[in-house]
Amino acid sequence: MSNAFTARRGREVLVPAIDNYLIESSKADADRAPDVISPSNFAKCLRAQYFMRTGKEPDASFIDPKTQRIFHNGDHMHLRIQEYLHKTGLLLMDEVPIWNEYTNVQGHTDGLLKIDDGLAVLELKSMRQEAFNYLNGPKPEHITQAIAYVYCLEKERQYLWETYEDLLSVTFTYSTLEYDTIVGRYAHIHDGSKHTRNEKIAFILGKHMETTIQLRKCETPISDVYFLYENKNTQDFKEYKITFGAKDFEWLEKRCKTIEKAVKTKKLPEREGNSKSDNICKYCDYKSACWG
Repeated sequence: MSNAFTARRGREVLVPAIDNYLIESSKADADRAPDVISPSNFAKCLRAQYFMRTGKEPDASFIDPKTQRIFHNGDHMHLRIQEYLHKTGLLLMDEVPIWNEYTNVQGHTDGLLKIDDGLAVLELKSMRQEAFNYLNGPKPEHITQAIAYVYCLEKERQYLWETYEDLLSVTFTYSTLEYDTIVGRYAHIHDGSKHTRNEKIAFILGKHMETTIQLRKCETPISDVYFLYENKNTQDFKEYKITFGAKDFEWLEKRCKTIEKAVKTKKLPEREGNSKSDNICKYCDYKSACWG
């Protein structure tokens, strides 16, 4: 039997087909809003965010197939954990849209959790074993990202409770009056290979309506974020909880206003790193533009 089958490497068929597909798919627009502050970029320095907002070309806009596969593994980790948590009853919603006009922050968080009698934010992350072993709390860049999520959801919750008398008025009045505003936030959405722009907008509107209902039903402030990290090698977990408050919100508002003022006045913010080898600069997509 050992001689019946021979494994050999010859002309590859599957690998180049996958790589070519990933290269072509990476050329498509990612439906990212160009004129808002993204929570996922919030930990980057003010100068990098200025470059992003003003359309400066990054050093490397091409994402190679291997890196895309790594990203896709992370995406599917999210789907798997979200499914687990949905089945436990803890996860009310996944991919929750957030937006705040005052700060111009827009994005989405991994989920909205039902914890006791209140709501909390879910953030899912995966990492290699080497990094996982040294992890003893949420990474700083993940904390700043989470502040934005909590801020936007809590401000929206406060607005809904102050503006709408009950849940019925929200589902009727809000969906009617806020429709154009919500659609306007997603003017950057375009037709894709699987869904048309209208289909995408309809899905997003449904998510916004679902979020609105959950926030109007929530009587207590939203302040907690649960971080769940998974070891890519072993699927072990580490879980952390952080509670945010007024000082965190003040910091976020100040930083957002600084970014918006720089973009409006076209004044380049001060460089935050002291050399190209500083951690904040080493892997920056705009190192060339910043340092020349």
